[in-house]
Amino acid sequence: MREGNHKKRRLNAMDKAEKIMDLLMELIKSQFSGTISIGFNRGGITRIEKNEDILKNTMKPVN
Repeated sequence: MREGNHKKRRLNAMDKAEKIMDLLMELIKSQFSGTISIGFNRGGITRIEKNEDILKNTMKPVN
C-alpha cells in the first residue's frame, strides 16, 4: 500500500472464507437459533445477514 493511501485492504477469497467460518463457529458456540443469509453478486459475497427471533429465546412457553 502506498503512503497516504488510507483505503482498507480488500480481503481476498481465502480471508473472507476464514472470517465466515469464524463467524459460524462463534454462532454455534452461542447456540444461535436463527437464520443466516448470504448475498452473492458476480460470484462474490456482497452481504451477510443474521436474523434471530429474540422472543423465541427469551420467552418461556405457557402451559
